[in-house]
Amino acid sequence: MDSTAAILNAATKEFDNFTVERAVPLFKRVLGPQYVHPVTRAQRVMALKYLGACMSVIEQRDSAVALMLEAADLDPFVDLDPTKFSAIELS
Repeated sequence: MDSTAAILNAATKEFDNFTVERAVPLFKRVLGPQYVHPVTRAQRVMALKYLGACMSVIEQRDSAVALMLEAADLDPFVDLDPTKFSAIELS
């Protein structure tokens, strides 16, 4: 699993299955400085948004806010779809 799309797909599936502990390393992998594959702006925003949601679930609010702010810097219209994200993640 080397393509960015494949990693993000796997990570979002883990997130949707409530296995945040498996999703976090996948999102971090795509965002990490050692990652060598291309990442589009939209993919980066997606990874930041979902990782931020993961951080809120595991009660790392400061990290969640920082990640969402970074996502908003890249895409001012980024939002969390209330049909996909819980109230905790939305807060």
